[in-house]
Amino acid sequence: MDIEINELFTFIDSENVNILSENPDRIQFEETGMLNNLEAFASYKLEAYLRMDFKIAETDVRCDSIEELEEMYDGHHSESPDKLVIKVTYNKKDIFAKYNEYSNFYFFTEHSKAMDNIDKLVWSNTDEKMIILIKDIPNKLSLNTPYLIITELEQIQTKSLDVVIKEKDKVIYDEMNLYYERAKFTSYLELPTAWMSREKVKNSVYVVKQIYLLMKMISVEANDNVFTIRGYKTVKIKINEATIDSMDKVETINSKIFSFLKDNEKFYDKKIILRNTLTIYLNDDSTTLNYLRNCEEIYRSVEYNYNLYI
Repeated sequence: MDIEINELFTFIDSENVNILSENPDRIQFEETGMLNNLEAFASYKLEAYLRMDFKIAETDVRCDSIEELEEMYDGHHSESPDKLVIKVTYNKKDIFAKYNEYSNFYFFTEHSKAMDNIDKLVWSNTDEKMIILIKDIPNKLSLNTPYLIITELEQIQTKSLDVVIKEKDKVIYDEMNLYYERAKFTSYLELPTAWMSREKVKNSVYVVKQIYLLMKMISVEANDNVFTIRGYKTVKIKINEATIDSMDKVETINSKIFSFLKDNEKFYDKKIILRNTLTIYLNDDSTTLNYLRNCEEIYRSVEYNYNLYI
Protein backbone atom coordinates (compact mmCIF):
# COMPACT_ATOMS: atom_id res chain seq x y z
CA MET A 1 0.00 0.00 0.00
CA ASP A 2 1.17 3.57 -0.72
CA ILE A 3 3.13 5.01 2.24
CA GLU A 4 0.97 8.14 2.60
CA ILE A 5 -2.29 6.17 2.43
CA ASN A 6 -0.94 3.63 4.91
CA GLU A 7 -0.07 6.53 7.23
CA LEU A 8 -3.62 7.85 6.92
CA PHE A 9 -5.13 4.44 7.65
CA THR A 10 -2.90 3.99 10.68
CA PHE A 11 -4.03 7.38 11.96
CA ILE A 12 -7.73 6.57 11.44
CA ASP A 13 -7.37 3.34 13.43
CA SER A 14 -5.50 5.00 16.30
CA GLU A 15 -6.99 5.07 19.77
CA ASN A 16 -8.82 8.32 20.66
CA VAL A 17 -9.18 9.33 16.98
CA ASN A 18 -12.78 9.80 15.85
CA ILE A 19 -14.25 10.85 12.52
CA LEU A 20 -16.30 14.01 13.01
CA SER A 21 -17.53 14.34 9.44
CA GLU A 22 -16.87 13.07 5.94
CA ASN A 23 -17.96 14.24 2.51
CA PRO A 24 -16.75 13.39 -1.01
CA ASP A 25 -13.84 15.85 -0.77
CA ARG A 26 -12.56 15.74 2.79
CA ILE A 27 -12.59 14.04 6.19
CA GLN A 28 -12.43 15.79 9.56
CA PHE A 29 -11.06 13.93 12.57
CA GLU A 30 -10.85 14.73 16.24
CA GLU A 31 -8.31 13.37 18.70
CA THR A 32 -8.39 14.03 22.43
CA GLY A 33 -5.86 13.48 25.16
CA MET A 34 -3.69 15.18 27.75
CA LEU A 35 -1.38 18.00 26.70
CA ASN A 36 1.40 16.62 28.87
CA ASN A 37 1.35 13.56 26.62
CA LEU A 38 1.44 15.52 23.34
CA GLU A 39 4.14 13.40 21.70
CA ALA A 40 1.91 10.32 22.03
CA PHE A 41 -0.90 11.85 19.95
CA ALA A 42 -1.34 10.15 16.58
CA SER A 43 -1.85 13.64 15.11
CA TYR A 44 1.60 14.63 16.34
CA LYS A 45 3.16 12.14 13.92
CA LEU A 46 1.26 13.25 10.83
CA GLU A 47 2.78 15.10 7.91
CA ALA A 48 2.42 18.88 7.89
CA TYR A 49 0.28 18.90 4.70
CA LEU A 50 -2.78 18.09 6.82
CA ARG A 51 -4.64 21.07 8.26
CA MET A 52 -4.79 20.99 12.07
CA ASP A 53 -6.57 22.98 14.73
CA PHE A 54 -5.44 22.76 18.37
CA LYS A 55 -7.75 23.70 21.25
CA ILE A 56 -7.37 23.51 24.99
CA ALA A 57 -10.54 21.80 26.20
CA GLU A 58 -13.16 23.94 28.01
CA THR A 59 -11.38 27.16 26.98
CA ASP A 60 -11.23 29.43 23.93
CA VAL A 61 -7.46 28.93 23.59
CA ARG A 62 -6.59 27.81 20.04
CA CYS A 63 -3.59 27.62 17.76
CA ASP A 64 -2.70 26.31 14.31
CA SER A 65 0.48 24.31 14.81
CA ILE A 66 2.37 22.16 17.28
CA GLU A 67 5.16 24.76 17.35
CA GLU A 68 2.73 27.52 18.32
CA LEU A 69 1.22 25.27 20.97
CA GLU A 70 4.60 24.54 22.51
CA GLU A 71 5.51 28.24 22.48
CA MET A 72 2.31 29.07 24.36
CA TYR A 73 3.56 26.92 27.24
CA ASP A 74 7.17 28.12 26.96
CA GLY A 75 8.27 24.55 26.34
CA HIS A 76 6.63 23.32 29.57
CA HIS A 77 3.56 21.69 28.04
CA SER A 78 4.71 18.36 29.47
CA GLU A 79 3.90 19.75 32.93
CA SER A 80 0.40 20.97 32.02
CA PRO A 81 -2.76 19.29 33.38
CA ASP A 82 -4.80 20.64 30.45
CA LYS A 83 -6.80 18.46 28.10
CA LEU A 84 -6.04 18.93 24.40
CA VAL A 85 -8.38 18.55 21.43
CA ILE A 86 -6.83 18.32 17.96
CA LYS A 87 -8.98 18.57 14.84
CA VAL A 88 -7.41 17.26 11.64
CA THR A 89 -8.81 17.97 8.16
CA TYR A 90 -7.70 15.62 5.39
CA ASN A 91 -8.22 16.66 1.77
CA LYS A 92 -9.01 13.59 -0.30
CA LYS A 93 -7.39 15.04 -3.43
CA ASP A 94 -4.17 13.51 -2.14
CA ILE A 95 -5.73 10.07 -2.69
CA PHE A 96 -7.48 11.04 -5.93
CA ALA A 97 -4.17 12.17 -7.43
CA LYS A 98 -2.72 8.69 -6.97
CA TYR A 99 -5.47 7.13 -9.14
CA ASN A 100 -5.89 9.77 -11.82
CA GLU A 101 -6.28 7.11 -14.53
CA TYR A 102 -9.89 6.80 -13.34
CA SER A 103 -12.18 9.73 -14.17
CA ASN A 104 -14.97 9.10 -11.66
CA PHE A 105 -13.15 8.18 -8.47
CA TYR A 106 -14.12 8.57 -4.81
CA PHE A 107 -12.81 7.25 -1.51
CA PHE A 108 -14.67 6.81 1.78
CA THR A 109 -13.60 5.42 5.12
CA GLU A 110 -16.82 3.41 5.56
CA HIS A 111 -19.53 2.02 3.30
CA SER A 112 -22.25 3.88 5.23
CA LYS A 113 -20.44 7.19 4.64
CA ALA A 114 -20.36 6.46 0.90
CA MET A 115 -24.09 5.72 0.80
CA ASP A 116 -24.87 8.88 2.79
CA ASN A 117 -23.00 10.95 0.20
CA ILE A 118 -24.04 9.09 -2.94
CA ASP A 119 -26.17 11.96 -4.30
CA LYS A 120 -23.25 14.39 -4.05
CA LEU A 121 -20.89 12.46 -6.32
CA VAL A 122 -19.99 14.21 -9.57
CA TRP A 123 -19.73 12.28 -12.83
CA SER A 124 -16.68 13.73 -14.61
CA ASN A 125 -16.74 11.28 -17.53
CA THR A 126 -20.03 9.66 -18.57
CA ASP A 127 -18.15 7.07 -20.63
CA GLU A 128 -16.74 5.45 -17.50
CA LYS A 129 -18.19 3.84 -14.38
CA MET A 130 -18.20 5.47 -10.99
CA ILE A 131 -15.56 3.90 -8.73
CA ILE A 132 -16.05 4.10 -4.97
CA LEU A 133 -13.25 2.74 -2.84
CA ILE A 134 -13.91 1.92 0.81
CA LYS A 135 -11.27 1.60 3.51
CA ASP A 136 -13.29 -0.87 5.59
CA ILE A 137 -15.91 -2.65 3.51
CA PRO A 138 -18.00 -5.42 5.08
CA ASN A 139 -18.24 -8.79 3.38
CA LYS A 140 -20.66 -8.96 0.44
CA LEU A 141 -20.91 -5.16 0.02
CA SER A 142 -18.61 -5.03 -2.99
CA LEU A 143 -20.51 -4.24 -6.16
CA ASN A 144 -19.86 -4.32 -9.91
CA THR A 145 -22.70 -3.18 -12.19
CA PRO A 146 -22.92 -1.62 -15.67
CA TYR A 147 -22.41 1.82 -14.10
CA LEU A 148 -20.78 1.39 -10.71
CA ILE A 149 -17.92 -0.32 -8.88
CA ILE A 150 -17.74 -0.38 -5.08
CA THR A 151 -14.72 -2.18 -3.71
CA GLU A 152 -11.92 -2.03 -1.15
CA LEU A 153 -8.76 -0.06 -1.79
CA GLU A 154 -6.55 -3.12 -1.94
CA GLN A 155 -8.49 -4.41 -4.98
CA ILE A 156 -7.67 -1.43 -7.14
CA GLN A 157 -4.02 -1.66 -6.17
CA THR A 158 -3.69 -5.27 -7.25
CA LYS A 159 -5.67 -5.35 -10.49
CA SER A 160 -6.86 -3.13 -13.31
CA LEU A 161 -10.57 -2.36 -13.32
CA ASP A 162 -12.81 -2.49 -16.39
CA VAL A 163 -14.48 0.91 -16.15
CA VAL A 164 -15.85 1.49 -19.65
CA ILE A 165 -19.64 1.82 -19.82
CA LYS A 166 -21.06 -0.14 -22.75
CA GLU A 167 -22.89 1.81 -25.42
CA LYS A 168 -26.12 -0.16 -24.87
CA ASP A 169 -26.11 0.84 -21.20
CA LYS A 170 -25.65 4.52 -22.10
CA VAL A 171 -28.59 4.24 -24.48
CA ILE A 172 -30.77 2.75 -21.72
CA TYR A 173 -30.04 5.75 -19.51
CA ASP A 174 -30.75 8.28 -22.27
CA GLU A 175 -34.02 6.60 -23.21
CA MET A 176 -35.24 6.17 -19.63
CA ASN A 177 -34.38 9.79 -18.91
CA LEU A 178 -36.53 10.77 -21.87
CA TYR A 179 -39.50 8.55 -20.95
CA TYR A 180 -39.48 9.45 -17.26
CA GLU A 181 -38.61 13.12 -17.53
CA ARG A 182 -40.53 13.94 -14.34
CA ALA A 183 -38.15 11.72 -12.37
CA LYS A 184 -35.29 14.08 -13.38
CA PHE A 185 -32.41 11.64 -13.51
CA THR A 186 -29.13 13.40 -12.89
CA SER A 187 -26.77 10.44 -13.14
CA TYR A 188 -26.53 6.75 -13.96
CA LEU A 189 -26.82 5.99 -10.24
CA GLU A 190 -30.53 6.82 -10.36
CA LEU A 191 -31.22 3.79 -12.52
CA PRO A 192 -32.18 0.64 -10.56
CA THR A 193 -29.76 -1.36 -12.74
CA ALA A 194 -26.87 0.69 -11.34
CA TRP A 195 -27.37 -1.30 -8.12
CA MET A 196 -28.00 -4.73 -9.61
CA SER A 197 -24.95 -6.88 -9.06
CA ARG A 198 -23.40 -9.20 -11.59
CA GLU A 199 -22.23 -11.32 -8.68
CA LYS A 200 -24.28 -14.23 -7.33
CA VAL A 201 -24.07 -12.87 -3.79
CA LYS A 202 -26.60 -10.07 -3.22
CA ASN A 203 -26.88 -7.52 -0.44
CA SER A 204 -30.04 -6.08 1.09
CA VAL A 205 -28.65 -2.52 1.05
CA TYR A 206 -28.55 -2.59 -2.73
CA VAL A 207 -31.82 -4.49 -3.17
CA VAL A 208 -33.62 -1.83 -1.09
CA LYS A 209 -31.89 0.86 -3.16
CA GLN A 210 -33.33 -0.74 -6.32
CA ILE A 211 -36.84 -0.66 -4.84
CA TYR A 212 -36.38 2.98 -3.82
CA LEU A 213 -35.38 3.97 -7.35
CA LEU A 214 -38.24 2.02 -8.94
CA MET A 215 -40.74 3.83 -6.69
CA LYS A 216 -39.10 7.15 -7.50
CA MET A 217 -39.55 6.50 -11.22
CA ILE A 218 -43.27 5.82 -11.11
CA SER A 219 -44.52 7.81 -8.09
CA VAL A 220 -46.48 11.04 -8.49
CA GLU A 221 -44.97 12.59 -5.39
CA ALA A 222 -41.91 11.94 -3.25
CA ASN A 223 -41.02 13.17 0.22
CA ASP A 224 -37.63 11.83 1.27
CA ASN A 225 -38.18 8.06 1.27
CA VAL A 226 -42.01 8.17 1.17
CA PHE A 227 -43.58 7.82 -2.28
CA THR A 228 -47.17 8.55 -3.30
CA ILE A 229 -48.55 6.25 -6.00
CA ARG A 230 -51.90 6.89 -7.67
CA GLY A 231 -53.64 4.03 -9.47
CA TYR A 232 -57.00 2.47 -8.66
CA LYS A 233 -56.54 4.30 -5.38
CA THR A 234 -53.83 6.47 -3.82
CA VAL A 235 -51.28 4.78 -1.56
CA LYS A 236 -48.01 5.70 0.10
CA ILE A 237 -45.01 3.47 0.57
CA LYS A 238 -42.08 4.19 2.84
CA ILE A 239 -38.84 2.66 1.62
CA ASN A 240 -36.79 1.75 4.68
CA GLU A 241 -34.15 -0.78 5.63
CA ALA A 242 -35.41 -4.34 5.65
CA THR A 243 -34.20 -7.88 6.15
CA ILE A 244 -34.56 -9.76 2.88
CA ASP A 245 -34.64 -13.54 3.00
CA SER A 246 -34.51 -14.20 -0.75
CA MET A 247 -32.44 -11.35 -2.12
CA ASP A 248 -31.70 -13.03 -5.42
CA LYS A 249 -35.42 -13.57 -6.05
CA VAL A 250 -36.31 -9.96 -5.16
CA GLU A 251 -33.54 -8.53 -7.33
CA THR A 252 -34.75 -10.70 -10.22
CA ILE A 253 -38.26 -9.25 -9.78
CA ASN A 254 -36.84 -5.72 -9.60
CA SER A 255 -34.93 -6.35 -12.81
CA LYS A 256 -38.04 -7.69 -14.56
CA ILE A 257 -40.10 -4.67 -13.49
CA PHE A 258 -37.43 -2.30 -14.73
CA SER A 259 -37.23 -4.16 -18.05
CA PHE A 260 -41.03 -3.98 -18.29
CA LEU A 261 -40.90 -0.18 -17.94
CA LYS A 262 -38.11 0.10 -20.49
CA ASP A 263 -40.31 0.54 -23.57
CA ASN A 264 -39.97 3.54 -25.86
CA GLU A 265 -43.43 3.04 -27.37
CA LYS A 266 -45.65 2.00 -24.47
CA PHE A 267 -43.76 3.31 -21.45
CA TYR A 268 -46.67 5.54 -20.36
CA ASP A 269 -49.24 2.72 -20.52
CA LYS A 270 -46.88 0.36 -18.73
CA LYS A 271 -46.30 2.90 -15.98
CA ILE A 272 -50.08 3.20 -15.49
CA ILE A 273 -50.44 -0.60 -15.35
CA LEU A 274 -47.67 -0.86 -12.74
CA ARG A 275 -49.17 1.97 -10.68
CA ASN A 276 -52.60 0.37 -10.74
CA THR A 277 -51.19 -3.01 -9.73
CA LEU A 278 -49.13 -1.58 -6.88
CA THR A 279 -52.19 0.10 -5.41
CA ILE A 280 -53.91 -3.28 -5.23
CA TYR A 281 -51.15 -4.83 -3.14
CA LEU A 282 -50.10 -1.78 -1.10
CA ASN A 283 -51.99 0.45 1.33
CA ASP A 284 -51.50 3.91 2.79
CA ASP A 285 -48.99 2.84 5.43
CA SER A 286 -46.95 0.37 3.40
CA THR A 287 -43.21 -0.08 3.85
CA THR A 288 -40.47 -1.96 2.06
CA LEU A 289 -41.68 -5.12 3.81
CA ASN A 290 -45.07 -4.93 2.05
CA TYR A 291 -43.35 -4.76 -1.31
CA LEU A 292 -41.08 -7.69 -0.44
CA ARG A 293 -44.01 -9.87 0.59
CA ASN A 294 -45.95 -9.16 -2.60
CA CYS A 295 -43.34 -8.49 -5.29
CA GLU A 296 -43.80 -11.82 -7.07
CA GLU A 297 -47.56 -11.41 -7.26
CA ILE A 298 -47.15 -7.77 -8.26
CA TYR A 299 -45.05 -8.74 -11.25
CA ARG A 300 -47.34 -11.63 -12.26
CA SER A 301 -50.31 -9.25 -12.18
CA VAL A 302 -48.42 -6.64 -14.17
CA GLU A 303 -47.64 -9.19 -16.88
CA TYR A 304 -51.20 -10.52 -16.90
CA ASN A 305 -52.80 -7.06 -17.11
CA TYR A 306 -50.44 -5.95 -19.82
CA ASN A 307 -51.19 -9.05 -21.90
CA LEU A 308 -54.90 -8.25 -21.55
CA TYR A 309 -54.17 -4.69 -22.61
CA ILE A 310 -52.42 -5.68 -25.82
